Amino acid sequence: MLLTGAGLVVTGAFLILPHIQIDSFVDFVNLHLLPFLWALVLLCAGLAIIHSYINADTVKVWIMSIIFSIIALAMVHVIERMLIQHSVEQQKVTIANKSTTILGYIQGTIAADLLLAKTMVNSLKASDYRLSQEIFSQVAETIMATSSRISHIALAEDLVVSHVYPMMGNEKAIGLNYRMDPQQLPSVQKALDENEVILAGPVNLIQGGMALIGRIPIPMFEDASGNNDFWGIMSIIIDTEMMMAPLSKSNTQLQVSIRGRDGLGQYGGIFYGQASTFDDHPLLYDIELPSGNWQVAVTPISGWYEKAPYIIELRVAIFLIWLMMIIFTLIRAGNDKKTNVSMSSLQTELEDSKQLSKMLQQEDKAKLQAQKLEALGQLTGGIAHDFNNILAVITGYAELSEMTLRTGVNNEKLGSNLKEIIKAGNRAKTLVSQMLTFSRGKDIKAEVIEPLSVLQETLQMMHAILPTSIKLETDYTDFESRIKIDPVQLQQVLINMVVNARDAIPHSQGKITIGCHLLTNYNGHCMSCNNSFSGDYLCVSVSDNGQGISQEQLNKIFDPFFTTKSVGKGTGMGLSVVHGILHGVNGHIIIESTKNVGTSVKLLLAVTDEPLKVTKPSATTTNDDFIANIETNKRVMVVDDEVPITQLYEDVFEAEGIQTVIFNSSELALDYFLQHQDDIAVIITDYTMPKLNGTDFIRAIRRKNDQVPIILCSGNADVLDREIFDEIGVTKFLAKPVNLMEISKLVSSFL
Repeated sequence: MLLTGAGLVVTGAFLILPHIQIDSFVDFVNLHLLPFLWALVLLCAGLAIIHSYINADTVKVWIMSIIFSIIALAMVHVIERMLIQHSVEQQKVTIANKSTTILGYIQGTIAADLLLAKTMVNSLKASDYRLSQEIFSQVAETIMATSSRISHIALAEDLVVSHVYPMMGNEKAIGLNYRMDPQQLPSVQKALDENEVILAGPVNLIQGGMALIGRIPIPMFEDASGNNDFWGIMSIIIDTEMMMAPLSKSNTQLQVSIRGRDGLGQYGGIFYGQASTFDDHPLLYDIELPSGNWQVAVTPISGWYEKAPYIIELRVAIFLIWLMMIIFTLIRAGNDKKTNVSMSSLQTELEDSKQLSKMLQQEDKAKLQAQKLEALGQLTGGIAHDFNNILAVITGYAELSEMTLRTGVNNEKLGSNLKEIIKAGNRAKTLVSQMLTFSRGKDIKAEVIEPLSVLQETLQMMHAILPTSIKLETDYTDFESRIKIDPVQLQQVLINMVVNARDAIPHSQGKITIGCHLLTNYNGHCMSCNNSFSGDYLCVSVSDNGQGISQEQLNKIFDPFFTTKSVGKGTGMGLSVVHGILHGVNGHIIIESTKNVGTSVKLLLAVTDEPLKVTKPSATTTNDDFIANIETNKRVMVVDDEVPITQLYEDVFEAEGIQTVIFNSSELALDYFLQHQDDIAVIITDYTMPKLNGTDFIRAIRRKNDQVPIILCSGNADVLDREIFDEIGVTKFLAKPVNLMEISKLVSSFL
């Protein structure tokens, strides 16, 4: 009997071994559950026989052994399923981050091509709708040279093609007489009826490949009833293979497929990728088009990896636990009480294991959400102040214009108000342009500048995104050299570099240095374009004493989608944008880095002898001139670093008969108040100002005068600590953009 039991134990152990070392591509629970169970039964039978040789209490041992076997199998199944689910969720998070960049690229590319094509409409209007074929060909050639994706452009006056470039190639696809072409007329008529851009296709081109057909209506004027009179329509061909080429070349390890011919979304045909992608449980996204949408499916290129980590270790551990419990049962078979205790203990461990796994999943979700909120906070926090100032100017001058119309039309004043609204709108347009440049490429409009002013302006912005524990220093040795670049894009490059330096400094304890030096007869090798260069260059550098970059990572940092940051911290597109901006103005990049010592990024920009662009001097009256004309009776003091906002308040209050003194410097305003505080009835001040901010300005006022009413305004109302307002002596807080009627009534109440 003892030999029989030992034989069964050896046989069971021999059968269990292959299931512990199972192939990683085979699902153990689904394919090997039955043989694994039989192996456990043989082990139980062998141990029971051995036990019965010593103790006759065999039935209890059998029952307990089978129960433990089932528990062991249940633990393997539950924990494996939870680990696999957790692994797949992590894959989906990673793919979702990469997919966002892909969708942004496709939407941005289509929008950029349509916007570029509309320059032809502007050329047609400029020629009073009498555009010659020669001028048309020149403009079309320029458009197609700017975007390699646009391969054909045609103008159709009264729906009959009158201009086409190139002359041969895609007449059948783009059409010649839309009125006589039943295949072309519906999309053309829809574009005219809705006065919207209509995208048709993708369609097969005559010379091969596929393309989108864009129909852009060309209105002449709008009558009194709001109806447009159309000159005709412009048609363009956008090569979809050229548009999708960067996706196929990028090393994202993703399978991307797109369907939606003629913008039909999930009901359209598949024109990029494979149909099988939509059947492999993909992540689905919609790309909004001017007319309809496409549906995008994204999966890993090798399929979803549904294998739990540490699977062999898990099964070995479960098997050892099971074996220990069986041995324990054999030893304690005669003691029912202690056996029940061990069963309860095992069940408790199983429940604790489930709770622990659930807590880990919740922690991962919380971390992911925190990362998303941090990224969103950086974006919105960086633009909130500027955008609210712009809105304050627009809404303020609009209300002032309405007041002017109500009290009596003053054409000169009304025209001045409208000019300020237009200027503010252009500033908003520039701000949006800055945001778009970070998400996709944009044409560079270079101009000759002295970079020192851009560096100083950028430094002011840096204090908003850098923690106080990081010291920001400057090292300038050149103050006169001129370079040719878009100043907004230079500012974007600097912000990108400083943010990267900030993220590379451990625990935000360190130093960032921005330098500006002239390099004459310099010879170097660009790390971005991998070309050697020489000449006179202005070197703008950003250095940090952070953790540095390894040599292996240095060789990859300019690849699209590559990033050394953790998930949610970056898309890997920042340095690719820097590469495009600098090489658009014949600039170069050199990066020097030592692990655990720091990194220095040198932006080399060619020095130019071209003169600076001449700008007309501002006609704005200086604070000193204004102060000289101030009367001695009570007046309102307005302090804001934005000139249009202070001018707006002055116009509003003087229209109400309230005398006003304005300052664009809080330091000058403080000096004036200390000398003329008896003449000031109310103070209106901004919160975010250079050198002396709003809270420090108010504290300085209150040290000399605790009676004068102070109204604090800010465009960052959501992030201010309102609890300190009473402490520093704020009488009233108003969030920007401020309602002019409200502040006018408030000031009048104090007077």
